[in-house]
Formats: sequence, structure tokens, C-alpha cells
Amino acid sequence: MKKIGVMSLPLVDNYGGMLQAVALYGYLSDRGYEVVSINNAGKHLSSWKRAVGGVLKYVPGQNFKNFRYKYMKLQQHKRFLESFLPARTEALTSKGAFRSMAAREKFDAVIVGSDQVWRWDYSFYDCERYFLDFLNGCSTKRIAYAASFGKDHWQNPQKVDAIRGLLAAFDAVSTREASGVSVCRELGREDCVHVLDPTLLVGSEFYRRFDARSFDDQSDAGKTLVSYVLDRSSVRDQMLEEVNTALGAGFGRHDLGLCSNATVPQWVFAFKKAGFVVTDSFHGMVFAILFNKPFIAIANSLRGTSRFTSLLDMLGLSHRLVEEDAYRSGMACEIMREPIDFDKVNKKLAEKRMLSEMFIDGALGGTVDC
Repeated sequence: MKKIGVMSLPLVDNYGGMLQAVALYGYLSDRGYEVVSINNAGKHLSSWKRAVGGVLKYVPGQNFKNFRYKYMKLQQHKRFLESFLPARTEALTSKGAFRSMAAREKFDAVIVGSDQVWRWDYSFYDCERYFLDFLNGCSTKRIAYAASFGKDHWQNPQKVDAIRGLLAAFDAVSTREASGVSVCRELGREDCVHVLDPTLLVGSEFYRRFDARSFDDQSDAGKTLVSYVLDRSSVRDQMLEEVNTALGAGFGRHDLGLCSNATVPQWVFAFKKAGFVVTDSFHGMVFAILFNKPFIAIANSLRGTSRFTSLLDMLGLSHRLVEEDAYRSGMACEIMREPIDFDKVNKKLAEKRMLSEMFIDGALGGTVDC
């Protein structure tokens, strides 16, 4: 049995980030691999900062340097992550800790991705980690699955040569956005493949594993407007109110957000039972599509627009995307009047899922001596 390590951004409070990690872990486990989640805990702190943080995380009524918030979110989602990432390394932050872990685990392959693992804004403290530099000196296969740059270019010109060299060592490279294929080409990888985010790779039935009874519960289904808006603004609030009014008094409203107290399964099931979805989140849009819900996606330039356009263009749904700067009163209602042909969408999604499966299964083929 091949042993596969999987690493993404730190798993703290981002619902989509946790779900893509669980989905990829589940996909690989279902195919008979021994999977280990590499517990990337983010930036390495000095010993005194770790000591201060270790105290502050337990002190209520404050959130100095985000220590308390991060601790509370980790506790909130701890049970879920333990259940669906059952094999997980210790929390890792330093280069030495990552190298020691890799030497000890003796992986046949390590997969980095998905999510914005190659976005400089999120990885500046040790971007080489996300290009698997800790595997130097080992013959472990290096694979990028649905990695994202978050932008349509590599953001740090001073790191181009280093990243080009690390990327050349990969056995297989894929990105989540079509624009990422072009960025990889500029960095010397002509063979990059455009694939689906792991949450789409597994399909909607995968999420019954969280709680089949809740997943199948159809009480009040289709009578709720679900909003998952990460960055509020007057325009986005106006859009939500227009949609809420157009849906009528028979609809309730469920507002989610990064600070929501919802568990990950509760977050997923909210989309499963939604009647309509408004979101500026990539994964919010993904779950609306997975569960065949009518939706409006708001282009979130702050967090990256290309991930929206890439998926929507692929599925013929680009008309569901709203650019905030171009929004005018009544536009949401115009979009709502256009039905989505989910038969066509699901067919295109199935075709892309097959190609994505071919990539990842092919990338893991063969035997590696470590």
C-alpha cells in the first residue's frame, strides 16, 4: 500500500479549506492509499512568542495577536478534523520539523494542494514549504493537485528562480484555475494540467459521510436564502436585500460567515437545503453548484477573481457572476430570472471530474523507493 502525504494551508477557520482537505484525503483513502495529513501549522514563532501565545489563547475577553481566536476556532473544528483526517502528523512550523517529519514518515508521494497554497500573500513566511522543499534529498514523488496562485501571476519576482527550481522537481503539476496553467508555463512547467478543486472531485454524495440523517433531511428544504459573504459592503448588502425581497415572505434567511458558529457539517447542510445562495466565496459557489442550487456569485477581487471565472467559464455559468463595481440596482433580479440547466452543468462537471481523476491517479502510478 502506498503512503501519501497531503498538505494544504493551515486548517483553522476556513470552511472551504477544511473541506477540500477532507475531500482529497477521502478520495485517496477510497482508492486504497494510506493517507497522512501533514499538519501545517503556519508561521514559525520564536520561543517567547510561543510562550506568550500559549498563555493568551486561554484568556477570554481578548484576542491579542489573534492567539485566542485561532485557539477557539481550532477547538470548534477539532472533532471534525480528527474524524475525517484520522491520520495526521504533529503540528509543524519550522523547516527542521518538516524535514524530520518527511524522513520519519517515508512517504511514497506528497501532494500539495488544493486552495491558494501558491499565493504569496498566504505563504510569504516560508513559500518554499508549499513547493515541498522539505523533501530535498528524498526520492518521494512530488505532486501538486489543484494548487492555486490566487492571482494570474507569481507575485514575488525576487523568488522566481528559487520557485522555478523547486517546481522543476515536481513529478506532476496541476492547478485549480486555468490561469495557473499559464503561470506554471512562465515558471518553466509546460505540462501543468487544469483540474477540479477536491470538493468537486468527490461529488455531492461524499458529504453524506458527515451525518447521513441530517444530509437526507428534507424538512424546510428549498425555503431558505443562504448567504455566505466573507467581505461585507453596502453593494453586497443591497444585493442581498434585493434577492431576499424577490424570493418573498415564504423564504427564511441563513447568514453564514468566517465567524459563524456552524460546524463544518452544518455549513455543508445549509447549502444542501438552500433554496437560493448568494456568496462571494469560491467554495460557497462550489457547494451551490454541487447541490444544484440557483445562486449568484459576487466576484471577490480581494481574495482572487480568477478562481470564480475559471470554474464558471468551464461549466457555462459565467452569467451568474457579478462584478461589484459594475453592479446596478435590479441586476440580481435579472440573474434570478435566468434558470440554470443543471443537467448540462452536471454533464460538464462529470467530464472534468473524469479528467481530474485521470491526472491524480496517473500521477500516483508506479513505485517510488524512499
